[in-house]
Amino acid sequence: MQIEGKKSPFKKFLYATAIFFTGEMLLIPGPILFVAFLCLPILIFGNVATNYGRNEAARDLKDFQQPCNESRDYEHYCATLQKPNQAEIKGFLIDSSDKYVAIYEEKTKQIRISELKDATIILSSINGKNNR
Repeated sequence: MQIEGKKSPFKKFLYATAIFFTGEMLLIPGPILFVAFLCLPILIFGNVATNYGRNEAARDLKDFQQPCNESRDYEHYCATLQKPNQAEIKGFLIDSSDKYVAIYEEKTKQIRISELKDATIILSSINGKNNR
């Protein structure tokens, strides 16, 4: 016969096991699952974006290895940068801003960044007409 208020060792074990599996155990996987589900999309989309960027760069480099002709249809325009008292730069127009221009030069196979001050850019369009 048991005295009221005291529990048997078996009931204590069941009570401790129930608290362990329902209370404290839920505190451990909760943050782990939260971090996993938070990091998983970041890792997936990060890898997709990295692969896309690498493929675009490889495609651009392949286009840059071919000569810049007016008759070809490129994503990057063929450009000639003319400055007074300097040699002109011919190649693919990479990007430009209000002050600078970046051109992939065909001769040296390098990107040249130059100021637009007192410079003229001649872009060769797809239909063969020049645009200033």
